Amino acid sequence: MSRFIFVTDTHFRTKTPICRIDNFLENTLKEYEWVLKRAIELGASIIFGGDLFDSPSPSDFVANAVAELIDKYRVKHYVIQGNHDVIGGNRTSYRHTKLGLYRFYKNFVLLGETDCIEKKDCIIKGWDFSKEFEVPENIDYDYKADKMRIYVVHGMIATEPEIVVNNKKKLINPTNIHTNGDIILCGYYHPGFEITLNKLLGIKFVNPGALGRMNINDLEREPKIAVIEILDKDHESVRYEIVPHNKKVYNEKWQGNKSEIRDGIKFATMLEQVSDEEFMGENVISILDNLKNRDLKDDIRKLLSDKVLNRCKSKIEGLMK
Repeated sequence: MSRFIFVTDTHFRTKTPICRIDNFLENTLKEYEWVLKRAIELGASIIFGGDLFDSPSPSDFVANAVAELIDKYRVKHYVIQGNHDVIGGNRTSYRHTKLGLYRFYKNFVLLGETDCIEKKDCIIKGWDFSKEFEVPENIDYDYKADKMRIYVVHGMIATEPEIVVNNKKKLINPTNIHTNGDIILCGYYHPGFEITLNKLLGIKFVNPGALGRMNINDLEREPKIAVIEILDKDHESVRYEIVPHNKKVYNEKWQGNKSEIRDGIKFATMLEQVSDEEFMGENVISILDNLKNRDLKDDIRKLLSDKVLNRCKSKIEGLMK
């Protein structure tokens, strides 16, 4: 019997999200350490659904902290790349990211780099994030042997009607997906959903939700993992388990009207995202300080400063659309 723990969207990063008051990295590492210990208790491997990091190139401090956990517990990881793990939605860019280093670790397998992982009673097949699989309508794999098929995708699958999120990301309902898999493990959609059975096809769709709790919607959500047991080629068991976590991590000033809060956090998040862009962040501060210290006429200094700030504004407005 094969056992797996499915976990997704940790978004390891140094910055604490705007709505939290704790040390996000420290607490998320503790939660992930519990997941690894649980895997050892169950004799399970980890299947990871994407977005290990919050950016393709996190700091060495963050990357090392995660690597040390994986090395400490030596739990096998089968990993797909999420949209935050790649550059510009290009899955082939992973060699230029931190995951490009992780592929050399003995206990870290990038599923997108192999046709599939074959076990005695099942196979594991993963599709890295791509524009084609952001809203996947077909999740098929040509495999001849009679084994349980576990498919892993980083896509906007949810047990809701097909809707558009933020004017660009469309959700797709499991009932509208064609697949020859038996268990479909989904990342990307942070709220997650209850284990959903497509009764007509006998297929289970599973998304326990993001382990990394990053926004106001997470106030009412507990981080979970999915425990998967393959009993034989025709029978399996899937259940969710709550990950022990610190509940008092949110800034009380974000309590109140949720629509207003979401708008505020959305804008703050956009600002944070912009600050991570190459031309922004410390570069902007340096430019403005430099202008202040230059021996320039006031009107010229103002013109140059306005040009820099207008560029920031246009970038923010573009992200808000």
